[in-house]
Amino acid sequence: MGEANVSYRVTPEHPLTEGPISFGRAAEVAGEWAAQGDIGGIVTFEGIVRADTTEAGSVTAIEFTAHEEIATGEIGRVVAEVVDAARGGEGIRGIHLEVAIGRVAVGEIPLLILVGAVHRREAFAVCETLLERLKSEVPLFGKELTAEDGYRWKENH
Repeated sequence: MGEANVSYRVTPEHPLTEGPISFGRAAEVAGEWAAQGDIGGIVTFEGIVRADTTEAGSVTAIEFTAHEEIATGEIGRVVAEVVDAARGGEGIRGIHLEVAIGRVAVGEIPLLILVGAVHRREAFAVCETLLERLKSEVPLFGKELTAEDGYRWKENH
């Protein structure tokens, strides 16, 4: 990482959390960041489990698993690379990332990303890039559980 990256903060230190993420969590983080006065915009992504119908049945929840040490390391690598690619991270002030491990029901949040930046364009771009790279590069696994007592391993796309 370059020198410019010293100006941003990444929270929490351990991004994997047990069970669904609270709907109020994004507001808590945004409130803390706004009080610091160096952020002009915050982009938030809250992934929500959908009630899809698959060949295994009607999805009621997803059971997320990961090798925690490997997944945490890969999350850190992806965050550093994405912020570095965003003009050395000079306008990025904060990244907050939480990933649920365990059972997350339909309507609940398994993924939360906040990106705080001096200007909105950087925040939107970094948030979208983080989302796509997390889904494609970090070894997180989702088992879609169905009302019919079936399951299917989820494909990230």
